Amino acid sequence: MKLPREEKERYQQAFREMNLLQKLDYIVTYFKLPITLVTIVLVFLGAALNIRLHKKNVVLYTGLINVEAGYDLQNALTVDFLEQNDLSVKKDEVRLYQGLYLTSDPASEVFQYVYASRLKVLAAIESKELDVVLMNREAYDTFSQSGYLLNLAETELAETCADALETNLVIYEDNAEEHSFDESIPYKAVTGEEKNALSSDGLALLQEAGFGKELYVGIIANSERVETAENYLLYLKNAK
Repeated sequence: MKLPREEKERYQQAFREMNLLQKLDYIVTYFKLPITLVTIVLVFLGAALNIRLHKKNVVLYTGLINVEAGYDLQNALTVDFLEQNDLSVKKDEVRLYQGLYLTSDPASEVFQYVYASRLKVLAAIESKELDVVLMNREAYDTFSQSGYLLNLAETELAETCADALETNLVIYEDNAEEHSFDESIPYKAVTGEEKNALSSDGLALLQEAGFGKELYVGIIANSERVETAENYLLYLKNAK
């Protein structure tokens, strides 16, 4: 409601006669809601701007499956790769997923984490946010048989990393779902073999890390960063 002119002038005159503290108290008292709303909006805008300014460009998503890495290896798998490829450590990032486990052995100490890990892996693959996997033999067999790994024989790595290429079984088609519901139905599968990983025996960086067992590195078949992933595998092979 619009105030009469005389009353409006009286309020204005009273406001002018207030000292600074009185004016601040008046503003806070009568404009608390608008001030609060404006403050909340400014905070959210500031947070969004800060995230935008500091958000890094992910050049590669790498996952450690059934494998644990210490600080030095984590650094070698992320920061060192960026530096050796003339990428900015401040602006670019190799996103490293850890704590992922796949095993069918219920006696394994990590068996309780398998279901959650499987969901994370499947979600990452589906969203194309997993490019390279470093894994033990059990995880390698699972990824290979599921058809998740790129056939490296069709890439330049077939020549540059020929001594480290590993061949594994790939299931192209099967009736596993029907067989699981009715075991009287014989399990049938169409399978083949593909060179879909590199063995740590031929990768200098992983040999120097001192793993007590053989590991494998593969590229996810639906990766949108295959060229960077290939450079990453070359880096693992040649890193000193």
